[in-house]
Amino acid sequence: MEGGLGIHCLKDVNLACQAKLAWRSMTSNSCWASFMNFRYLHNNTIWDAKPAHEGSCIWKSFKKLQFFLKDGTHWIIGNGENTRFWIDKWLGDQPLCHIFPHLTNTHQKINWIINAHGEWDTSLIDNPLLKSYLQDTRLLPCPDPSKPDSLGWEPNDLGPATVKTCWDEIRSHSPKVNWHKLVWHPLFLPRVNLFLWRAFHKKTPTDEWSTQRGFSLASRCHLCHTHIESELHIFFECEALTAVWDQLALWFKVNPSRMLPLEQSLSQWSASLHLPRQGKTLGKIMFLQCLDEFWKARNEAKFNETPPPHPSHILNTVRKSISDSISLHHSSWSSNTSTATLLTSLGLTIHPSPPKLPIEVKWLKPEPNWNKLNVDGAAMGNPRPSGAGGLFRDHHGIFLLGFSCSTKHNTNTFAEFFALYREDSHYGLHSTPPHKIHSGLRVTQLL
Repeated sequence: MEGGLGIHCLKDVNLACQAKLAWRSMTSNSCWASFMNFRYLHNNTIWDAKPAHEGSCIWKSFKKLQFFLKDGTHWIIGNGENTRFWIDKWLGDQPLCHIFPHLTNTHQKINWIINAHGEWDTSLIDNPLLKSYLQDTRLLPCPDPSKPDSLGWEPNDLGPATVKTCWDEIRSHSPKVNWHKLVWHPLFLPRVNLFLWRAFHKKTPTDEWSTQRGFSLASRCHLCHTHIESELHIFFECEALTAVWDQLALWFKVNPSRMLPLEQSLSQWSASLHLPRQGKTLGKIMFLQCLDEFWKARNEAKFNETPPPHPSHILNTVRKSISDSISLHHSSWSSNTSTATLLTSLGLTIHPSPPKLPIEVKWLKPEPNWNKLNVDGAAMGNPRPSGAGGLFRDHHGIFLLGFSCSTKHNTNTFAEFFALYREDSHYGLHSTPPHKIHSGLRVTQLL
């Protein structure tokens, strides 16, 4: 079943990373990809390249994934010079050689049916079956003679292959549980998230859970002292806690019913809530928050011999926990009028976080008869394409001159210092005598 802790199988993740790397070797123009193309690919795809007897471990891992990559790859037609008409998958979900095996021509490219105007010309096709197929399918992508053919990754809507899409294709899929998004809802504390995940997997350490694993013990519920302790009993059948469910059903105007195991009980509770989407989510969150309070009451009774809390105390604790959580997500929960009304009727008080005060940034004038240089640099990543710039202003704030330049593939720190270096080398800041600085330029602020 899917919907647990989100810990992926490392073997699948490793294969997905290898697949992404193999995709880059075929589509990227980087130095590394150019080397792989020169050494192994020879302008072919991985599944068409010949195996190398002395290839590196990386290349061997690429070849192991060749059929996986071939199944997920689809050619995007440009000028038609690189895509094979019969062998490559460019029309529909399979190559034409699988549909017309008796007509296959291995070396024929797609550009033989593209005319001088960059349009399809099916009149060049002699076979009536193939001609009819191409006209009836209406799947012919529009060619773009100005661009070369390129590879598209089908699981990513013909975009580039990513680790996520490759992993999703490699891993084994299982049915998703219907509660996984609710268990990991941000309104719950992380401790409650983990407890609910264990509860839905029937992994809470009750006496019944211990007995199933071979431990022999006399079981007794520490809250009501009358029944055997089990997850079903603590959550839904214990007489010391059933009043909580009656009051919760009264708040949400539903009929209390006999509870089933946890997953079925949640489905039954959800079906009985006739509320808008956010209201129904709130009802299910309060339902699950009560389970966490029941479990805390059980632990207090077992280990500290504390008597069971009053149902009103449990409900007040649940309301306070949810109120505090909703206060952190105030904008998304208070914008809906019906949800705000429901929160008020349930006694959930929202205390929105105070707004952040803007920080005013001022340009401070230099001293009289001084000029001021402000420089800044930025990069699209560290390192990525970057640039720098700066400007001079006098003590009245009047613009004197400015500059901007590209710092190529570098970090933002390099870009900022390069701006200073450029001004120093162009305008001679380093050579200005100390006794003449008052009439020259002075760097007084670096942003």
